[in-house]
Order: sequence, then C-alpha cells, then structure tokens
Amino acid sequence: MSSKQIWRPAAPARTETVIGHPGSVEFLRRAKELGVKAIQVSVSWRSAEPEEGRFDFSGVERRAEEIVSCGLMWTPHLSFANAAPDWFVEKGLSLKQRCVEHAKENGQQSIFNPHLREQLDRYYRAFDEYFTGRLRDAIYELSLIHISEPTRPLYISYAV
Repeated sequence: MSSKQIWRPAAPARTETVIGHPGSVEFLRRAKELGVKAIQVSVSWRSAEPEEGRFDFSGVERRAEEIVSCGLMWTPHLSFANAAPDWFVEKGLSLKQRCVEHAKENGQQSIFNPHLREQLDRYYRAFDEYFTGRLRDAIYELSLIHISEPTRPLYISYAV
C-alpha cells in the first residue's frame, strides 16, 4: 500500500451484536430466548469507590435489576488491576507490575503491593454488604480478575 492510499474497513463499525446492543433490554430478552443464563456486569473499583471510604454501587444495581427483570441472573466481575481509584494512586499506595524481562511497568496493580490486600478486602466487603438482601440471590457467579501479565489473565470465579 503506497503512502497515498488510505486503508478503509470493508464495512462501517458497529456498536451492537447480532442480537442487539449489549446495553439494551432487547439484547437481554433475546439473550434469554437463546438460552443464556447470566450476564456479566463489570464492577470497577475506581467507579465503586471514587472517594476513599465512600462506596457507590447504584449504577451496578440498576444494570443488575434490568438483567434480573428479564429473567436472567448476573455475574458481577469485580476488577481492580487496572481500575485503582485516583485517591489510591494520589496517596502513593499504588505499586505497578514490572516486566522482569524489560524492566518496565505494564500499568496493572501488582498483586504483591502490600497496600492492596486491605483495600480490596474493604471493596469486596462493601460489595457484599450492599447487595445482601438486594440482588445477591440472583448472582450466578462472582468473578474476580487480575491481569498477571498482559497476555495471561488470572481469573478467579466462585459459584454462589
């Protein structure tokens, strides 16, 4: 391809799947018709705790309610590796992973960060307390994720 030619995709970009936009109720209804049992909902630590000690799961709750109202269960996906809140970083508590081979940070929180365990314990407990008595019985599976390397994610899932 010469420098004057510009590559153009064969078809316009799409923001929906063959059964609709993933954020729509129509998508959820169609997924249910196709036999889907549960829908994963991302719960980022950054959005859940925008200020230290103040948790807000209301957006997650709204999405979970939509999912449950369509006869599906939900799978909360609690992420923290690339979702540390700004206050955590600003307090100097962040410790990024370093590539051993290239000696460069990869942007993910290190699981060896001594400050992380206490913070994640609070995050997980706050999630559990918020959803106990609300939508906890509709959880299909709880998914915790940490990216151990850019190409090798470590997934931990618990059936509930």
